[in-house]
Amino acid sequence: MNHNGNEPHDPSLHSEAGFDNRRLSMYQELQRVLGPRAADTLMIHLPPSGWGDVARRSEVNQKFADVDRRFTDVEMRLERIEAQLEGLASMKRYVIGTGISLAGLICAFGIPLTIAVLRQGLS
Repeated sequence: MNHNGNEPHDPSLHSEAGFDNRRLSMYQELQRVLGPRAADTLMIHLPPSGWGDVARRSEVNQKFADVDRRFTDVEMRLERIEAQLEGLASMKRYVIGTGISLAGLICAFGIPLTIAVLRQGLS
């Protein structure tokens, strides 16, 4: 680190190989200072690829909230689609019922009327 507490700019520090080398050096120094068992315990608790890859609880909670909101949106859309389908089914029943009624009226009045007209024309 430099005198103002910032890490010096070294592109190799951000490479995977540079990270692995620094991690190994840190582990070896920890073994020397703390002993192998304490060094192993400490290394086990560190993230394998750096703290930048560890999600914060607030980030995870936000992602879950986003997914929950999306599911709620999908549920509302499905409810609207179900209501529209029910409306179409109701309309279909009405159209079929009306068609059957009209067919019945045509048969009830049309056939006798046709017979009467045909009799008139034959006589």
